[in-house]
Amino acid sequence: MLWGESGPASQPERAATWYRTAIDYVPGYVKARVHLAEICLGQGRTSDARALLAPVSASSDPEVAWRLGDIAQAAGDSTEAVLQLAAARAGFESLLAKHPLAFADHGAEFYLGSGGDPKRALELARLNLANRPTLHAFEQAVSAAHAAGDSNAAGRLHNQASELWASTVAFRISPLART
Repeated sequence: MLWGESGPASQPERAATWYRTAIDYVPGYVKARVHLAEICLGQGRTSDARALLAPVSASSDPEVAWRLGDIAQAAGDSTEAVLQLAAARAGFESLLAKHPLAFADHGAEFYLGSGGDPKRALELARLNLANRPTLHAFEQAVSAAHAAGDSNAAGRLHNQASELWASTVAFRISPLART
């Protein structure tokens, strides 16, 4: 994940190498398969992405259904996309009902993207931010506020992030420093 999602410039090919290595060691490693499938999908390789997720398609992890929905959408299968995204939504809501603080950030990411509910994303991003005020949590909350059309909340969140993080290198290279 370090190479795929962290830092100012991800390195998807390097991340893919490590995800493949992880899958070689643990074939049922759901997270590695999900993240490698994301990389494949980002490169337009829908068949490869689908093949990666097929062995874990029965997983209770809602990210599997989410990415299968994205793959179906990219492949032009809107019926399958709707079914998979509905399963992802139900899976996230089940996890959030039991463990809201553990899954608020992932739920917010889903609803900001394919889940298509920016207001729910903002609610979850705020919950996550209250639990752990990391720079990433602020970035997510500001994005969710903008997506939900709440520019006042976005401004307040941005100001709070600046107060806490502006003196750090991480802030200076974050999207928040560019706005």
